[in-house]
Amino acid sequence: MFITIKHVLSEKMIRLDDIESFSSKEDIRASECKIYLQLKNREDNRDFISISELLVHDEDGSVHYEKVEDLAHLTELIDREKDYYARKELF
Repeated sequence: MFITIKHVLSEKMIRLDDIESFSSKEDIRASECKIYLQLKNREDNRDFISISELLVHDEDGSVHYEKVEDLAHLTELIDREKDYYARKELF
C-alpha cells in the first residue's frame, strides 16, 4: 500500500512497507508537533522526511489532505486508509 504525504509544497508517494520508523518532535516556539519518517535502506539513516499532511479517502471515495496532529493521529489516518482499501477490494 502507498501513502501520499505532503510537507509545505513537497508531495511524495511512499510505499508503506518502505518506512523504517516514524518519530515526532515538539516545537515549543511554533507550539506544534513535527512528524518525521525514515525510510529503510537509505544511505544516510539520519535523513528523515517531514510530514505535515496525509492524503486520505472519505467513505464516498473522495480524497483530501488532512493535517497530521501527532503520531497517534498519523496511525489513525493510516489505519483508515488500510480499511478503505480493504473495503474497496471486497467490492
